Amino acid sequence: MANEDETLQQLLKKQDERTMEREQQLTDNIANLNDKLRSAEANVDEKSGQISVLEHDISELQKSMHHLEERLLKTQNANLEAHQRALLAEKNAEIAIQNIDDVQREYNENVVQLDCCEDEIRQCKEVISMIEINTGLEIKQLHANISLIDNLERLKEFY
Repeated sequence: MANEDETLQQLLKKQDERTMEREQQLTDNIANLNDKLRSAEANVDEKSGQISVLEHDISELQKSMHHLEERLLKTQNANLEAHQRALLAEKNAEIAIQNIDDVQREYNENVVQLDCCEDEIRQCKEVISMIEINTGLEIKQLHANISLIDNLERLKEFY
């Protein structure tokens, strides 16, 4: 009987040791999870800031694109006016030579401006497209981080 009590005491002692080891492991796991949670929260804050900057950049690029579109319309209108003046200049032989030279020069300058505006608009659209793609990726990363935070908090509550 004493031998059985001693065996039982040893088993209880081993069980207590295992329980203490498991409690320590759980405590360590919770500490690790808390570290990961803090890191994920910091990452979410950083990504949120980056997204705000990207959204501001998109807004600025859209304003620029609108301005460039206005310039393009003005340039197109100026080209139309220059063309009309060229037609009138052909009817008046005396004024024609001087007006044709002036209108042709203005027309050429407007064509150059038109080309520049079209290039700038194309570049803006490419930049906006890249920013939208990056913003989409950042938003997906944020969702993943938020999901990770939720999972970590559930694990934390479980333990």
